[in-house]
Amino acid sequence: MLIVAAGSFPGYGMLAWGPTLLVRIHGMTLADIGLSFGITVASALVLGNLLGGYLADRGGDMDPRYYLRIAGAGPMGEGFAAQGCKVILADIDEDRLQKVVGEIAGEVITSPLDISNREAWAQVKIDVENRFGPVDILCNNAGIGACGNTLADMPPEHFGRMIRIHLTAVYNGIHCFVAGTTDRGRAMP
Repeated sequence: MLIVAAGSFPGYGMLAWGPTLLVRIHGMTLADIGLSFGITVASALVLGNLLGGYLADRGGDMDPRYYLRIAGAGPMGEGFAAQGCKVILADIDEDRLQKVVGEIAGEVITSPLDISNREAWAQVKIDVENRFGPVDILCNNAGIGACGNTLADMPPEHFGRMIRIHLTAVYNGIHCFVAGTTDRGRAMP
C-alpha cells in the first residue's frame, strides 16, 4: 500500500495520528483562519480518522513496506518515518524540502510539485509508482492563507490563487490518483 499526502501551509503545524488531530496555529490573522483553516482541517480529519482506524486494525504498527509522500512535510511525515515508512516529500519550495529532509530520521525522498499544475501531478505519480508501486491513500490537504486581507479588501488575484490552491489543486490530485485506486477496489468511483 502506498499512502500519499499532499499539503503545505506556511505558519501552520498539523499532526494527524490515529483518531487524534492536534493543531497548532501561529502567526495567522483571523482572515487566514477563516478562509483557509476549514478546508485544511477537514482534510486532516479525514486522514486522521481513516488512518487511525487503519492503524488500530494493525495494532498501531505500520509495516515498513508502506510508503508515504507528504507535501510540506512536518510532524506527520516525521511520525510515518518513525514507523519505518519511506517518506516522499513534495512541495513547490525545493529549499524547504531540503531543510526538512535533514530534520526527519529515516529514508526520505524529495520531489518538487506545484499542486496547481495537473501535468506536475502526473509526473509525480509516474515517478512514485515506478519506484514504489500504486497509491492507495491520498491526503490532499494543501492550503494558503489570506495574507492578512479580509475578504472585502482581498485583491481578486489573491482570491483566484486561493481557489486554484484550495479547489483546483485538490481536484488535480484526486483526478490524478483516483482511477488507479478505483481499479484496485481501494476507492469508490
